[in-house]
Amino acid sequence: MTSCTQPIKVLLISHEYPPYVFGGIATYVKELAEGLSQCKDIHVTVVAGRCDRHDIYYEREKENLTIVRLWFPNKPIRPLWFQFFGKKIILKLARYHNIIHINPSDCSSLLPHLKKIGKYIISTFHGSMLEQLKLFASSPTRDLVKYSTLQDIVFNTIRGQQMVLSEQLSYDLSDYSIFVAKHVMEEFTHYYGSRRGLRKIIYPGIKYKKTANDLPFTESGNNFFYTGRLFFLKGPQYSLEAFRKYLEYEKNMSELHIYGEGPLMHRLKIAFKDHVPQKIKFLGMIERHKYLKRIPLYKAMIFPSLYEGCPISMIEALSAGILVLSFNTQWIREFKDIFNNLYVVKIYDVEKLATSLINITAMNNVKRAKNIPSDFKSEKFVEKVKNVYLEFIK
Repeated sequence: MTSCTQPIKVLLISHEYPPYVFGGIATYVKELAEGLSQCKDIHVTVVAGRCDRHDIYYEREKENLTIVRLWFPNKPIRPLWFQFFGKKIILKLARYHNIIHINPSDCSSLLPHLKKIGKYIISTFHGSMLEQLKLFASSPTRDLVKYSTLQDIVFNTIRGQQMVLSEQLSYDLSDYSIFVAKHVMEEFTHYYGSRRGLRKIIYPGIKYKKTANDLPFTESGNNFFYTGRLFFLKGPQYSLEAFRKYLEYEKNMSELHIYGEGPLMHRLKIAFKDHVPQKIKFLGMIERHKYLKRIPLYKAMIFPSLYEGCPISMIEALSAGILVLSFNTQWIREFKDIFNNLYVVKIYDVEKLATSLINITAMNNVKRAKNIPSDFKSEKFVEKVKNVYLEFIK
């Protein structure tokens, strides 16, 4: 990455950051922080969770990259606890930075204070909460009764309304809005209208060489996998239902590996107890370098999520040449036009998902195209965000 013409001090704010959390937002912030730190004239400070009780922990990863970890209760609702207990240190650090780049749900209550001290606010929007609420409410009643948990219900009612207010406030007060996908920007325009502030679509980036080139594909049976948080809207239940139906037709050694954690895990283990752990294995969250090494070992990714912004785990699988199966939802169509190894079936059609798995199993010696559009490469992602910063530092 080329050197910046003027020094920029960036404060990234997100309660999610590895190794506390390995999810998509955490990965996004880590990729951005490490990428920006390659520019010697950009100094990055990340405020994140978590550390020991009532403490602040500083991690100096390199000369121009510092991670500040704050304590907050490790219980719902974490973004609110993060803001409440981190307010003082966040506002103090903000005074020494040019740019404040936030994850809206982690910082919305602090925005009025940040605006008062005259800082440029950039928000990255990873999805629309109103769109999620609509999809949850319109899901089949049978599925909601069978699989939704108390946390799903709270998240898509009381907590959901609070998040709507957070994202709307961030949308209104930010100097620049970054959307992780075209459909996310369209959803915000639909629900909240156009706004005067600047905005741009910037896809999250992945380390292309590590995922697509350095990891050779090795045929290892006909195993499948799902990656994501185990919530209703993320669709893990449909992955398991499709795989169980697949096993009714195909008596082989195939397994389904579930990467992720969440409140739905216990209910899923009970609902599919006849196949756990022999055929269905819950592997939890693992470190990214270990996860990336496993991706090329699978036949396909079963990813019937009802809503995503731009799922990094899916992009990583596609870049490694893995076939990805999903429902034909509104959000997936944007990516269907970009990737030729992404296959979709009618939403909620588990039977068709299972049939697709059978067809994939029958494929032998499939040439796996390891390719990723340039907009999804980590270097391109970081360069675009850096250029956004430079619009304010002239």
